[in-house]
Amino acid sequence: MEFKGVGPVGVNIFLRELRGIWEKAKPHPSSMTIVTAQKIGLDIEDVERYESQLVRLNLEYCKKHRSLECPLGINCADK
Repeated sequence: MEFKGVGPVGVNIFLRELRGIWEKAKPHPSSMTIVTAQKIGLDIEDVERYESQLVRLNLEYCKKHRSLECPLGINCADK
């Protein structure tokens, strides 16, 4: 966060993408990730593993109220 314009969210995204590559990259899952995981009934142990995909689902479908088009189909609590 020493770089101008890089805050906690940017650092979290950077570290999230390094999981599995760099052992010390272990950011806490974002609240968006946890909410999306709960909607689809995903176990909390799998949240870190699928964080990027969960964020993408939230941004592309949940936030835009496009639940009917969501690839998860009836597996989402929003349906």
